[in-house]
Amino acid sequence: MSRKPTLVYFPTRGRGEHVRLLLEVAGVEYVDDRVSWDDWPARKETMPFGQVPYYEDEHVSIAQSMAICRYLANKHGTRASEYGRAWPAAVDVLAHSLVEPRLKWRRLVRQERRRARQH
Repeated sequence: MSRKPTLVYFPTRGRGEHVRLLLEVAGVEYVDDRVSWDDWPARKETMPFGQVPYYEDEHVSIAQSMAICRYLANKHGTRASEYGRAWPAAVDVLAHSLVEPRLKWRRLVRQERRRARQH
């Protein structure tokens, strides 16, 4: 019996959340290793590039959220035959569609902070 895949990230949504969403949609049972802020300095040394998210399963150990998303979409995608040679582009669309709302949210938060400082 193989062990469950593991996702390492902080106890927040951030860049780890779209990886969690892909795992949930794919129906993958996984270990959601949420590193506390207090434990992060010690754990950072064990992470590739000293960063999270970090994903590991029986085949790979990957850092970087977009790389993880592409891997999961390719591994668990069930509609590859419908897209044919366009499947890599479909995977990119899925991965980027999960990131764009986060970027828009960050922009909105920054605007609100600027407004608050001006008043």
